[in-house]
Amino acid sequence: MEAWRNLRIGQKLLMGYLTLFIVSTTAGNFFIYLSVGNTIEKNIESELKNSTTTLFNMVSTSVSVSIKNHLRAVAEKNREILSHFYDACTRGELTEKEAKERARAVLQSQTIGTSGYLYCLNSKGVVTVHPKKGMLGTDVSGFEFVRDQIRGKEGYIEYNWKNPTETDSRPKALYMSYFKPWDWIISVSSYRNEFRDLIKIDDFRQGVLSLKFGKSGYSYVTDGSGNTVLHPKMEGINIFKRDETPSEFFKTMLEKKEGKLIYSWKNPGEPDFRKKMVIYSYMPGFDWIVASSSYMDEFYAPLKTIRMIFIITTAIVIVLAIPVTLKISASITTRLRELMAHLESSGASRDFTPRIISSARDEIGKLFFYFNVFMERLERYSASLNQEIAERREMEKALRGSEDRYREAQEMGDSIRKKIGQDLHDDLCPHLIGIQGFCTVLRNNIEKSSPGDAALAERIRALIHEATDKARALSKGLCPTHLVAHGLESALGELCRTVEAFSGKDCLLRQNTSLDLDENRETHIYYMIQEAVYNAVKHGEADTIIITLDREGDTPVIFVDDDGSGMPDAPDGHGVGRKIMVHRMARANCSVSWEKNDPRGTRVRIEIL
Repeated sequence: MEAWRNLRIGQKLLMGYLTLFIVSTTAGNFFIYLSVGNTIEKNIESELKNSTTTLFNMVSTSVSVSIKNHLRAVAEKNREILSHFYDACTRGELTEKEAKERARAVLQSQTIGTSGYLYCLNSKGVVTVHPKKGMLGTDVSGFEFVRDQIRGKEGYIEYNWKNPTETDSRPKALYMSYFKPWDWIISVSSYRNEFRDLIKIDDFRQGVLSLKFGKSGYSYVTDGSGNTVLHPKMEGINIFKRDETPSEFFKTMLEKKEGKLIYSWKNPGEPDFRKKMVIYSYMPGFDWIVASSSYMDEFYAPLKTIRMIFIITTAIVIVLAIPVTLKISASITTRLRELMAHLESSGASRDFTPRIISSARDEIGKLFFYFNVFMERLERYSASLNQEIAERREMEKALRGSEDRYREAQEMGDSIRKKIGQDLHDDLCPHLIGIQGFCTVLRNNIEKSSPGDAALAERIRALIHEATDKARALSKGLCPTHLVAHGLESALGELCRTVEAFSGKDCLLRQNTSLDLDENRETHIYYMIQEAVYNAVKHGEADTIIITLDREGDTPVIFVDDDGSGMPDAPDGHGVGRKIMVHRMARANCSVSWEKNDPRGTRVRIEIL
């Protein structure tokens, strides 16, 4: 992905188009190829199935006709023999009895196939001729096929027959011809499983061998022993006894009896084996397999042509796509490079006056238009920004002077405050205490002589005492003596007691750690905490304020929590108290943050850096 991102647009377009085209073309061709291949295979299978069905019917019909013709020829020939003996009897050369005996001898001497024979019946169903003498004169009209013979006297019939010595009946075929002078129905019969000996292959040879599929596909007939009954090149050959011919496929055909099979086959005189498809059916009466087969490569030949067309077409399109893609990418990248050159030139020289002239209305033309608009805005912004920078510099200069003056004033305020606090503590407070002592002496001196004046003197002494306490408290606020003498923790404890005394609110100090800071930092931090406490009392209207000295890791942290009305949702940040705290924060090297307490109130967090 990194290499792709670093490629040029022209290279991306070329690779993207070619990849997309090759993938889509290959996928399309692949599906077309599969579809055509499946269609061809289905067509082959359908044609072979139809041909095998036709072949099966043709062979079955031809076999039946061949058997029928054979039996008919025998029956009609024997009728001629009976006619010969009848004529001899008519001429007086033989008596009727002699003529019939000679005719019986001739009929009984004949066999049909392996176990077939001839017999004669009269119109009443009585046997007149039979190879088994015990059957002569027997009335067999009770059998259905005999009744068919009596009714028809001429023609072909099939029936099942079981000899007395056999357990099962077997299918049998019969052709009958009637010799009227003697009322004999001449019957020529044979078991169907012996028909193969009666079939004349030549009767249907041409019909089977004339079936062709593709260039060299053909039909053939084999028996269950592997002998080829009909084949265009291997007739009379046993497949199992031929070493150079594969026979596994034929075993499968014998096991399944019918279906489809693809196998490799090589006819005599051919150099190589080729894939072949065969559709086959079984004729149980003859133990024959009739099959229609075709070489696969002959039917798939069009796929080779299609594949070649696809390859050539893909190659031609790729050859044409490369220059077209390069031309398109050049029309984009050239104009983009022009835009990049203008941007680079403007950025280096900070000159926002150049413009790109283009009449094109495409996306690049719009991009040029937006570039011109952007440069116009930059030009205006640059001019405005330069003016604003100049003004800001003047403001910063004035602000730095103001901040310097503010810091000087703050430092002067702190020194004045300390001086006032010390003066109150060292001068005013002792002076008031002295006055208070004089009032006490005065009260004692006039208490007996003038009780009313003594009460007034006591009242003056009490007011002076109260003024002394207030002066002392004011002195501590301006210059906390506990901070100087005992450190920050002691000063914060005194601050809590002072807040409770003057405001009536609860102010608690929780010390979870000790702080080791210099006097200057402790002073600024003390006044920051004092500002937070006074804000909670005055603005937050809190009932309880808690000052906590703690640590977060190695960092000292001081929290001032109250349960007052809390901070406003959007504090303006312009209060004098906050400004003083921010100023002290910088001097004490610490950070200050404000946040809302849950459920009410405010937390001031002072982190000592």
